[in-house]
Amino acid sequence: TDAQQQELVVAHRPLQDRVRAKMVESTAALNKWLSEAQEVDKASAQKLIELLQGFEGSYWFRCYKQCPDLPAKAPFLVAVASAIRAVHGDKAPLRAQVASHPRVLSLVRHLGEKLFVL
Repeated sequence: TDAQQQELVVAHRPLQDRVRAKMVESTAALNKWLSEAQEVDKASAQKLIELLQGFEGSYWFRCYKQCPDLPAKAPFLVAVASAIRAVHGDKAPLRAQVASHPRVLSLVRHLGEKLFVL
């Protein structure tokens, strides 16, 4: 539950630090993918799959809500939202680059539902 996650994260400073570090690392990776998105050979759909799959199965992703570090959490959420917005929906600017990769679309939809009200 959220309450148990909050208690765990607060009680274990190293976990809190690790969650923060993973959010910062993931923010940088997503922003890099987005900045290179116009260069098809650099920003591949496979790379986005790897990034998003890394979130889904990770312990830190389940605990990110409990991290009190807003300067790390806010940019992470903005980066995730930007990536989702860039590929989700028929009029999304990068939809054409990922349209032939159903796994990307599935991950984006799942993360969007998990993190945001779309």
